[in-house]
Amino acid sequence: MSQVRQAMARRSAAALAIAVVAISTACAGRMERALLERFFELSRLRDKTALAPIATVVFEPFEDGIVDEFDVVRVAPEERSGSGQSEIAAKEVTVEADVRGQDGKTVKKRLIVTMQRPANGETPAWKITGVAAFPQSPS
Repeated sequence: MSQVRQAMARRSAAALAIAVVAISTACAGRMERALLERFFELSRLRDKTALAPIATVVFEPFEDGIVDEFDVVRVAPEERSGSGQSEIAAKEVTVEADVRGQDGKTVKKRLIVTMQRPANGETPAWKITGVAAFPQSPS
């Protein structure tokens, strides 16, 4: 193969690699985002009945505030614990959120959301089982 063709092949391969990374980055966190949108919406309404199928916790509006907007910044790899029928899959999702308090002021917070599901595949749906909030340091 001539040097020109080799250079063109390398450029094509590099362009393809960049496209794959861009597409996978865009898709990362899509399922988690949909679940979190529903969770924050139902938490804002304090609708514990509607929350029951998707969460075991509530982001309590009077204590924790109301999430107006958020971005999923990281989805940790799934981890498994237990064995047999009691095996659990869990992962943590890091969220940067604008949280409005009772005083009406909005602050940026980093939320670490824990999601779990049975690992045996009977119930593939993830449930939110914990939320830890951390104020963001000023930049």
